Amino acid sequence: MPHSNDYSQYRRQSFRLQGYDYRNEGMYFVTICTKDRLPFFGKIVDNQMILSDIGQIVHDNWYKIPQFSPHIVLDEFVVMPNHIHGILAIISPVASVASLHCVPSLQCNDATAFAWQPKFYDRIIRNEQELYNIQNYIINNPKNWKDDENYF
Repeated sequence: MPHSNDYSQYRRQSFRLQGYDYRNEGMYFVTICTKDRLPFFGKIVDNQMILSDIGQIVHDNWYKIPQFSPHIVLDEFVVMPNHIHGILAIISPVASVASLHCVPSLQCNDATAFAWQPKFYDRIIRNEQELYNIQNYIINNPKNWKDDENYF
């Protein structure tokens, strides 16, 4: 019988690669969803993403990441109604997590019920073929919206 202070049964398994130093040079595929997968960022019309005001803020802030983190280069990116997909490349090792700079928080939390999902998905891109496949997935995401697991 577990001790009354044993909270191990409630710990979530990390999906991050064990033993991998995420500060190293490399390419990463990142997906971040809105809380409860609500469509705050806009809608898909004729296979094109039409951004809401919040969606435009998210879009614009993605492209500001290199201003705050010059060791990061951006690759493919898309804003979807309730999530974003993007590829980031770390082009020089990061000395420590404390040296990372964050993009200023979005100003949309104050005016609406908008919130990000607490966790995000990331994948280390391991080779050129995987990069190509993920880039195509991102590019084609709006036209494949009805088949997306986040479609509502």
